[in-house]
Formats: sequence, structure tokens, C-alpha cells
Amino acid sequence: MTDTELIDWLEQKSEEGWCPNLLNDDAGNWAVVTEGVQNVPMDPPCDIQTTFWVEKHQWKNSIREAISSFIKECEEELKQN
Repeated sequence: MTDTELIDWLEQKSEEGWCPNLLNDDAGNWAVVTEGVQNVPMDPPCDIQTTFWVEKHQWKNSIREAISSFIKECEEELKQN
């Protein structure tokens, strides 16, 4: 997938009600996750506190790899259901 297609895929999932989050751990690793908690977002945007759960295998060396891995996980989960 191109970079545009990767980003478009994340945006589409958001429009479908998912909450994908692209994270960096300040050590050069990236992950896309949906598991976490946050206070209720308001409109217009306000300060928000968010906590995520990231499993070790979800950390990748690049943004592209993190998004691609997340897409693959989602596709595999859909096949199982």
C-alpha cells in the first residue's frame, strides 16, 4: 500500500467507529492500537487524557510497518469472525 492508502485506511476505520491510534515510544518504535481508556471527548476539542495498552509484538520499527501490521491483524480477526 502507498503511504496515502495507509493513512486513508486509518481514517476510514475512524469513520466506521474504530479508534486507531498511532503511537511512538520515544525509542524509535511505532504501534497502532485501539485498546485503551480516555475521558469523554467533547466538541469542540478539549484537553484529554488517554492511556493505551500496547503488547510487545505490536511495536514496529517504522510508521508504515506499524500501520501495515495493524491492517493485517484486523484482516485476520475479521476472517476468524
